Amino acid sequence: MSENSAFGASSAADQDEDELPPSHARTLPASGTQPSSAQQATVHPAGPAPSPAHAPSPAPGPAPVQRPPSGREPAPGPAATPAPAPLPGPAGAPAPAPAPLPNGSSPNPYVNPYAGQYQPPSPAVSAISTDAQRSGLLRLVGRGGARSSGPEQQRLARLQTPVPRPYRISVTSIKGGVGKTTTSAMLGLTFAHYRADRTVVIDANPHAGTLADRLLGERIMPTVRDLVGAERHRRALGGQGLTDPLHIHQYLGQADRLMVAASEQSPDISELFDEEQYRTAQDVLTRAFDIVVTDSGTGMKHSAMKGTLATTDRLIVVAAPRFDAARRAAKTLDEVYAQGYPHLVRDAVVVITMDAPKAVGINMNTLVDYFQQLCTHVVRVPYDQHLYAGGTIQYDRVSPTTRGAYMDLAALLADGFGNVLPGR
Repeated sequence: MSENSAFGASSAADQDEDELPPSHARTLPASGTQPSSAQQATVHPAGPAPSPAHAPSPAPGPAPVQRPPSGREPAPGPAATPAPAPLPGPAGAPAPAPAPLPNGSSPNPYVNPYAGQYQPPSPAVSAISTDAQRSGLLRLVGRGGARSSGPEQQRLARLQTPVPRPYRISVTSIKGGVGKTTTSAMLGLTFAHYRADRTVVIDANPHAGTLADRLLGERIMPTVRDLVGAERHRRALGGQGLTDPLHIHQYLGQADRLMVAASEQSPDISELFDEEQYRTAQDVLTRAFDIVVTDSGTGMKHSAMKGTLATTDRLIVVAAPRFDAARRAAKTLDEVYAQGYPHLVRDAVVVITMDAPKAVGINMNTLVDYFQQLCTHVVRVPYDQHLYAGGTIQYDRVSPTTRGAYMDLAALLADGFGNVLPGR
């Protein structure tokens, strides 16, 4: 089965009736030869953990120019490193997620310490350093549980790569309705399902975001503004802020092992969520969590977005298989570049989410090649009826193929954990 047919897309022989904007269809400046589309992997199916593709990303200010904004001549810079070549098999088709164990439990034998009521660790456990705890827990994941073999085992090993410090992933697009919140939720659930360390998703949409609704259903619960308010109150009293995980968890919701920081639902109040508040929320969450996934808003000029980009380790831009969505995704990368973050553009992952069973009027291979000229990786997520119904996400009800695509995305991101330097 071809890549397109595997995702319900048009065949490779189809001709596009529209064209993608030539102002964005350019290759990253390189001192050598740009790798061809055949050399770049659309997704990373299960396989051996690749060697680090990039050195640690430089600070935004002095970073070398990798990609000029629209209308400017490219400046010389380092060559973009190609992704590992895909393993043999259906091109671009993600391997399905492993089936649950007979008793319905996860292949991850780690017992969530935060499930139900939080129990503070014993003094003996408290004496262990945070890094030692993370390392030991990740080793525990590899023992026992469901036995996988070959590529599936290798994909799980990549996904469970230890991270030496809190890692921050931001999911964004200047166009709404392309699956940004769904991608944030599924990425968080995937990390929480297969990793032993701690993952939280934060809704930083200043326009009454729906992340908590998708993960927890409609309910009255604390919001990220309550978390920020509690941190400021404790600091005003001369304390160190929220340092106890028990206190931090009081302001979060929980979906399986994934913790959720909800956005304010009152439009007048949520609009006031700014850069300073976002940075405060990030600071609090990185005290208690190893991976922080941010579901950002659509306004690239909003104050909260400035804080999001400034604290991001890896950027995900979400697109849909439509010409308008593709243009908006490309525009998102341009805006990120223009705000002084060329390293985030270079290392960005474009996620193309199928929001219909078939892509109509657009050639998916052309779309993938188009985005591979703008950033390093492109991942395709197939249509899933449960996800795109827009209700509360039940991870086990998502199709194995779609769960497998998000596992590919999570493993691709985890490949970069080895480049992260310790510290904050």
